[in-house]
Amino acid sequence: MRTPRVFALGHVALVLASSGCAAKTSRQWLPEQVRSELGTVALVTSPERPEWSFAYPVPSRAGAAAAGAGAALGVGAVAGAACFGYVLPACLLALWTPVMVVSNGVEGAVKGVPIADMRASAASLKNAVGEPDLSSRLAERVVSEAQRRVGEGRVRAAANGLHDAAGRRYAALAAEGVDTVLEVQLDRLRLERTGGSSPVSGYGLSVISVERLIDAPLAFIVEVRVRVLRAADGTVLHKTTFNRRAGSQKFTDWGREDAAQFRGERDRALESIAEEIAEEIFGPVPAPPEPTTTSQ
Repeated sequence: MRTPRVFALGHVALVLASSGCAAKTSRQWLPEQVRSELGTVALVTSPERPEWSFAYPVPSRAGAAAAGAGAALGVGAVAGAACFGYVLPACLLALWTPVMVVSNGVEGAVKGVPIADMRASAASLKNAVGEPDLSSRLAERVVSEAQRRVGEGRVRAAANGLHDAAGRRYAALAAEGVDTVLEVQLDRLRLERTGGSSPVSGYGLSVISVERLIDAPLAFIVEVRVRVLRAADGTVLHKTTFNRRAGSQKFTDWGREDAAQFRGERDRALESIAEEIAEEIFGPVPAPPEPTTTSQ
């Protein structure tokens, strides 16, 4: 059933409930002068595990049915309020509210996520974000990519959890000949609702669909914080944030098969960010030397 354009006004409440706003990250680019004065670099990462958050679907088919019916009531309420302003299409939508309540309740019951499936996916995803070596794996990849650019002698990984020495955080590294400290912190892993078209496609006799409200597609997002400090006195020379956004799957799809899809996107994102960090801090990988030709 096609949705007449005149019903668009009544969809506002459901659209607001089911769609999120994607935050934009402002990047600070490394000044060339800072890059030219890096000297010997030690990379430090925190042993703390990253924060994580998931956008869960409505639990159980009964809960999804209730959510669907409630969303229809909300749309009807908005339409009813607009009807008092003598907006004829809104009046028609308000009169159709009982049909939408029934139809959307049935849709929720059919498309809702069983509690057992949601719990299994949640357990797999929590295991995937809770792996204790994620930060160290990211740091190792950054070091490897940095060494490809400036050589093994200039970049190395330092021990985690260095303490202040005489009020200077990295004085011990400075005493060992380190000029600059690169802090790489795996900050946050998230599954959040994706933006997209409004849930207007009809289901049954309704003019709206609540599938995106009860079980929305989720995007994977990872955020990494980076700081560049002078080892001798701890002065912050540069700081920025790197992030990746990938995929668009439902919660149970992300968690299926021990969160295989989630782990794959996570690992690819960390590898990509590691390369980008090395590119920004140390520059591009040098081109291989051209082969010399000998004259006959």
